Amino acid sequence: MALWSTSWDGRDWWHALCNERWRQGINRTSHGTDQYWGVHTRWTRRTAGPNEALLTGIRGNVRVPHRARRSRHLGWWPATPLSRVPGDGRHTHRIEESRTRWQEANAGDQGVEDVLIVIELSEGLRESIRHLIALDKLLEPGASAELRIEQQQEEETVEDEIEELLYGAKLYTPDHNTTRGTYPYLSNIDSVLADAVRERFENRKALDTRLQEVDDARTLFEFFNGNGTWPFSSDDAEMLGVKTVPREIRDGWAEEFLNDYAGEELVSGETVLEEIAGRRGKYLETPREALAALLITLAAANKIEIRRDGVRIEDPGEIGRVMRRLSDIRDIDIGFDPVDIEGSSNLKAVYQSLRGFAPQGNDPTAWLSNLASWSEKDSSEIRNICARVDLEFDEEITLDALRDALEPGMAGGELDDAVLTESPVPTQAEWFHKAEPLFEGEEPLWDEFKSTLETMRSLYPDAAITYKMEDTVDGSRIPSKERLTKLQTEAQDFRTSQISELYHLLTGTAPEADSISDLCSAVEQALLDQDIIVEIDNVTETISGVNFESLRELDEIAASADDISESDIASGNAVSEASQLEEAWGLLEEQPNGPLYNQLESRYAELNSEHPDAFITKQVKRALSGPDLVTPSRAEALVKQADAKLQSTDDDDQDDDGPSVDELWADVTEPGDGTIVVIDTEEGDRWNHNRRRRSKTKRKLI
Repeated sequence: MALWSTSWDGRDWWHALCNERWRQGINRTSHGTDQYWGVHTRWTRRTAGPNEALLTGIRGNVRVPHRARRSRHLGWWPATPLSRVPGDGRHTHRIEESRTRWQEANAGDQGVEDVLIVIELSEGLRESIRHLIALDKLLEPGASAELRIEQQQEEETVEDEIEELLYGAKLYTPDHNTTRGTYPYLSNIDSVLADAVRERFENRKALDTRLQEVDDARTLFEFFNGNGTWPFSSDDAEMLGVKTVPREIRDGWAEEFLNDYAGEELVSGETVLEEIAGRRGKYLETPREALAALLITLAAANKIEIRRDGVRIEDPGEIGRVMRRLSDIRDIDIGFDPVDIEGSSNLKAVYQSLRGFAPQGNDPTAWLSNLASWSEKDSSEIRNICARVDLEFDEEITLDALRDALEPGMAGGELDDAVLTESPVPTQAEWFHKAEPLFEGEEPLWDEFKSTLETMRSLYPDAAITYKMEDTVDGSRIPSKERLTKLQTEAQDFRTSQISELYHLLTGTAPEADSISDLCSAVEQALLDQDIIVEIDNVTETISGVNFESLRELDEIAASADDISESDIASGNAVSEASQLEEAWGLLEEQPNGPLYNQLESRYAELNSEHPDAFITKQVKRALSGPDLVTPSRAEALVKQADAKLQSTDDDDQDDDGPSVDELWADVTEPGDGTIVVIDTEEGDRWNHNRRRRSKTKRKLI
């Protein structure tokens, strides 16, 4: 890889990388003679092998070479911007000016960046990068093996040279005008980043030892029962507030956490997560691993209880398992007045999970008898649910132990309370409780959900709801009945909204129909009631480059003996084309100075004659060339900008610095969904922004 930033999450080092193969992830601009490379890929979150990392970038997951080194003192650094790398080997004084500007912008409490890494690029290396970019543009899927070998060799050479430069890069922080040292992996970068973390997040907690959630949970429960050993380091014990002798909670984070919620009986996992990730959290940027270690430690010491769906989790391994992901922590509740569980309490919990309600009375023998009767009566359904869980979910999600424990009862015999309360039966009983409503009946909810998912994959593969449904049935966990029902409702609402939107764009009114078939019929009638082909022809005669093929195909189906189906609407771009047609009507609507589109054409003719190289000239040309139309409001703005340029006395187009950042960002974000915006810089680099994959993260344009 060419460039990276490094962070530690309590387990491994992660790197934010940039590579010329992912130009979409790199924004390169020019400020005078200064060159800036900004790292804007997502942060790596998983290790793929001993010398590889799984990089999550714009084009998906890619295995890339990496080197990792663990720091005892740094812990984990959040995925926030840490570094930017300016480099220009020809003008060192320009780098100093850029460095000064960076320090001024990031000084004080309002600064968002903490470390600046500076390297100098030789002219030869810059030329190699340009050549590599050009070669990459020329390569097509069917390119010859010779060209691909040349590309690979040159790419490796460039990567090696940049990696060598990084070993001598200089480090700066906003409060130091002199370098904090160089950037070899085994030297100053660790201390600089550690200082930045400690200064910004005073109450941040981190583990020295890598957390193994399930194994460490079991070890901690044994430890507080007087049998096991302390699984973490002595520094971790001090931070958490655990006295390893005599195995008790005293002071530290654990005591502070308990005091924070003194008087509370039950607190949601979402509330606790706000302490490490909320805007006003007390322990901001504390990694999930550290919080998980705290909660497991407190549960093992019987200071808190972990509850899910109103049921206390007793199995240490399951407690560790729910700490693996933030989403699972959100779903739990934390009780601060736990009861010491002994004897029949475990059997009572298993009974409640299997039957869905607590047993009556206080006689465990009666509970076992009721469970045996139930298992014999519903043996067929129990076996079916156990088999479906084995079929639909990952290997570790199985009900084998529970089925074996209930087998004597299903055969008409007695049940053994020791077997029913032995791990992992209690955990599998909870899984059975969640799986039962998914697979019961002649038409199970699970099968209905998967059928809906197949429809969504076929008609709307890129919809967000489709991705959410796929994640729910990925096999890693058993979803709740409520979750499946909610997603099915969202999928139905999405499908109807697509057809309703098309009807609204065609008629200007909301449809009265509710069902998908009735909505399709309403769209068909709307096409029959108006001669949309004439309107399309009028638009295309005036505005070149626009395409309404999907609407034409729907009009043909409406005019034929066939009925318009949801598939006919979803398979094309009818909704976006109808929106384009609406925009076109606005551009061709008569105005005091003529239609907006005609005004743009006349302004472009004048601009192209008088200011052919001006930025506004290129903007107006792009607005006229399609294939996506500008909105009427955008067209009015372009006309005003064009008039201002034509009335300007400054004829030097070369001094035109182009638009402001706000104007440029408006240009980039103006096109509709599905549009790819390409920005060409003077060096020929391109930044591609696919609006169909909007990022929720605000990224600063350099």
